[in-house]
Amino acid sequence: VIQKLQQVRIFRYAFGITLAMAIAQGFGWTLSYLVPVLLLSFLAPPALPLSFKEGVKFIFVIVISVYFGLFFVDLIAYPLVFVPLMFLVFLLLFYAKESIIPAGLRTWILISVVLIPMMALTSQNLSVLIADILVLDAVVAVLIAWVVFAIVPNPKGSELLIEAAVQKQTQALSEKERFANALEVTAVFYPVLLLFFLFQLTDYLIILIFIVILSGMPAASKNFKVG
Repeated sequence: VIQKLQQVRIFRYAFGITLAMAIAQGFGWTLSYLVPVLLLSFLAPPALPLSFKEGVKFIFVIVISVYFGLFFVDLIAYPLVFVPLMFLVFLLLFYAKESIIPAGLRTWILISVVLIPMMALTSQNLSVLIADILVLDAVVAVLIAWVVFAIVPNPKGSELLIEAAVQKQTQALSEKERFANALEVTAVFYPVLLLFFLFQLTDYLIILIFIVILSGMPAASKNFKVG
């Protein structure tokens, strides 16, 4: 069962990302390239099939986080408020338990909170457009995840193995460990974000997006081989 499950995961991973790439490149809307990147959070082992309720909940949270990002647009003109408030938001996001904010969802929220105020440096209308596009990306990613799991389901009898792997991966850290980890990640990531805002490096936005994605992956920062 383990070998069959591994083969299914590999095929589903390749098929899902290929399908997402084809859709993103075929339609080519603004920021469409985020769909295959962020779809990985739904397909990466030990991912479970996304239920309808979970998919709708995910989209709903993204809508809230995206329009929460618009709240920061008006604060850019007040750096003494904007800078500490953004720091606090990132600290809380990284501090939140995995059971409350899963890693994949955290990445989407971080991108929303970072990307939308960043685009406001160019145009406030553009930041609103980006907010709408991020919601579209979330909807497309969820739809693709549903399709991929429907076409390539997990083999029968693998449910217990997957659930055990999920529980092992999400072992609870102590409050002190979670806060220390959140503070460390925020302290590393936040100065880079401030540099992007200070010098208005909107042309290098893709770099900032990948920094955000890696910041949401503790294994990548803690382990050289994983990175």
